Amino acid sequence: MLENPLRRIRSIADYQFGKGVGEKLFPETVEIAYSKRTGRIRYVYLDGKRLATLRPMDGLFSLSIEGAKRIVENDIPAKCFV
Repeated sequence: MLENPLRRIRSIADYQFGKGVGEKLFPETVEIAYSKRTGRIRYVYLDGKRLATLRPMDGLFSLSIEGAKRIVENDIPAKCFV
């Protein structure tokens, strides 16, 4: 059974930044790009702008400036940036 990729990235964001952050950071309209080599989730885009990169070594996100701005501007209470 394949997991819903949107649900997966939201779960990772909730784990990394705090409960509820995933849904606010990644709305339904995000685009998910996959690695050509591995077929795994690699990038998350919103309106053509990269919000985050999923690091393959630890499975956590590296936020882009746009992703970080989304957290700050939307008053998302992030608990920790790993």
